[in-house]
Amino acid sequence: NNHTISNVTLNGYSHTGIFGYNTGTITGINFDTITITAEAGRTGLIGTNTGIVNGVKVRNLAITGTSTIGGITGYLDNGGNIKNVDVQGTVTGTGATVGGIIGYANGSSSLTNAVFKGTLSGTRYVAGLAGEKFNGTISGFVYDSIITATTSDSGYFTTRNSPNNCKGYNITISPSASGTLINSKTLEAVDGTIDTTIGGDDGDGYYFTLTNGDYELITSN
Repeated sequence: NNHTISNVTLNGYSHTGIFGYNTGTITGINFDTITITAEAGRTGLIGTNTGIVNGVKVRNLAITGTSTIGGITGYLDNGGNIKNVDVQGTVTGTGATVGGIIGYANGSSSLTNAVFKGTLSGTRYVAGLAGEKFNGTISGFVYDSIITATTSDSGYFTTRNSPNNCKGYNITISPSASGTLINSKTLEAVDGTIDTTIGGDDGDGYYFTLTNGDYELITSN
């Protein structure tokens, strides 16, 4: 826990990332100044994830690839779980399925309590949290971001699925998309912090907080 991986540059073909595949548990790692370039799909800090990612913070991330690209993982497979993650950076795809946290989320995989700030681009299925997600749960907050799909199908939070509990602030998106945006960074607070349910205590001990103009995900326990 609480280790930092920094100043890493990677180049690869497919399943490119700090971790090509994850089937176990990754907890409490900070990443800073990570640059990843891939010639094919399934690209992120983790190429393909079927395990658990919990409590990961990412800053100064730059990922470039073709399709199925995400800030945390390019491909979240059936049963995989990502929670309590905070990502800032740029994710660029020359193809489709690009997300701030996940590129493509399959089956009953889940994404909960995620924060993203940055720039996303691709041809189709480009969204702040998950490029494409069909089932399972998705919740989080996207702010101060630019999201661009050059052909069609962009989303504040995801495409192909209605997010469970997501909010956004100051998002520039093309083409236009539906979703809930708030009017300011002053969210309804719980005990001086911003709860992940955006205005109600969900009891899980994780909260959004505003520090130096940036929302971050923190734990109260």
